[in-house]
Amino acid sequence: MAAPERLRTKAEFGLVKQTGQVFRGRFVLVSVLVNSPDHLRRFGFIVTRKTGNAVIRNRCRRRLKEIIRANEAYMNDSVWTVVIARATLSSARYVDIEKDFISAYNAAMEMRSR
Repeated sequence: MAAPERLRTKAEFGLVKQTGQVFRGRFVLVSVLVNSPDHLRRFGFIVTRKTGNAVIRNRCRRRLKEIIRANEAYMNDSVWTVVIARATLSSARYVDIEKDFISAYNAAMEMRSR
């Protein structure tokens, strides 16, 4: 994932978490903020120490990045997304995480479009 596609600052994460729509899945929390069309689609990841040690946290982050990379054709442009990993993510299978993320993302987008 290229640098322009990532949320980096605390202010960007805070903006998405405060004003975006949140949907809770089994393994992830997805917060979505729809921006004006001139903004790029961007993603941020939060994996806390509750998930595990550094090796496990990085593995979880890599899995989430791969899920987004594999499904980015189905994701809306000009949307900022923060994905927060739950502690159960570390022991879950990739397929289950992918299904959970896609359903949470779609639900958050449906809530936002209402």
